[in-house]
Amino acid sequence: MSEGDGILNHVFGSTTSVRLVEWNVAMALHRKTHLLAALEPTIAVLPESSSSAQTKSALEAIGATSVAWIGGNPNKGLSVAAFGDWQLRIDGSYDPGYQWVMPVHVTGPAHIRMLAVWDMNHRGSGYQSALDFGSCRASIAHYEEFLSGDADLVLISGDFNNSVNWDKPTKRAKFGDFMDELESRGFASAYHLQRGSERGNEADATLWWTRNSDKPYHIDYTFVSRPDAIDRVDVGAHSEWLAHSDHSPMTIDLRIQTRAANAGSDYRRIERAQAQQPKRAPRASHPDNQGNTLQHLATQDGSMRFDLVAGELPDMRCGVNGEPWASTFRPTHVTARSIGGVIVEVKIWGPQVRTDGSLGKRLIDHVWRRTHANGGVDLADLPSSVAAELGSRPVDGHATQ
Repeated sequence: MSEGDGILNHVFGSTTSVRLVEWNVAMALHRKTHLLAALEPTIAVLPESSSSAQTKSALEAIGATSVAWIGGNPNKGLSVAAFGDWQLRIDGSYDPGYQWVMPVHVTGPAHIRMLAVWDMNHRGSGYQSALDFGSCRASIAHYEEFLSGDADLVLISGDFNNSVNWDKPTKRAKFGDFMDELESRGFASAYHLQRGSERGNEADATLWWTRNSDKPYHIDYTFVSRPDAIDRVDVGAHSEWLAHSDHSPMTIDLRIQTRAANAGSDYRRIERAQAQQPKRAPRASHPDNQGNTLQHLATQDGSMRFDLVAGELPDMRCGVNGEPWASTFRPTHVTARSIGGVIVEVKIWGPQVRTDGSLGKRLIDHVWRRTHANGGVDLADLPSSVAAELGSRPVDGHATQ
């Protein structure tokens, strides 16, 4: 294998496995960490845990390499723990007015952006919007840039204290509406997708109200930005967990196809490496904004990138599947990912356009996603020039749709 091929595999081809455990521990976490350890988490989202040194020490004793906590009561807040080669960093956008939603970077073999959630809903003391609609739902606009930033996977996970079973016709803040909003942004509920379950008809409870097995509810969720990353979902049974908490743990096994943390510099490395390789059959190319010519990058693992001519597309708003969010960017290049020759993800990238018209350094994107099972991305949904280019280029060694 040549140096260039090795770089391509590093940037596009590696897959890492992650086990996410979400469990409302109902306090006294330091006495329950042996139960968490048995689940072998990579990342653990732990509502109703304390900020004490005792809790941190107990997590480190079972292998936690990084622990983050938020909350107003030191005895009862929201913890996230990472294990193995993983580290945590709370994003600078964190706002305690959304009780309690933690924007956290999980870094290591991949880069995951996660909103960890212990939703206080109407019981909190934060922003009025959080009391009216639920903290997570109210925070989505605030954390939009965090959620749309570059990452290998984006997760929203925790105890939402809500269910569509509690949605009434007169209810202003219906949880089903929030789930619809997340789906429109490209997020899928791991449990409902993997189990083929209808909302409100979940076979597995995550809460037994007042620790009564006859009062089961499903109120814990993990939403995933790439549904194809979901491998397995398990929920604990009351016979095993009711003695330890009124909640059961939900375990989600994920397979993450990783990319480089700094796409721009790594693409330059690819170009330099390719220049040292034997010449291949020429491909059509676009000049970039500086007039340089960059060839398409197609790899056997199903990823490619090409640059856009300056002004080829007008300024766009970031978003998912044609649904725009707030931030505007200036399109500069396109990336695509395929499975078995079917394009399952297309992203148009560019620097953010600030309110004064200047360009920021941060790249944002509009993404189109559709699973292989559903036929992949419909090229007709894309800007015509992008669709035409993707339709004529091989991705994953095959001609595209």
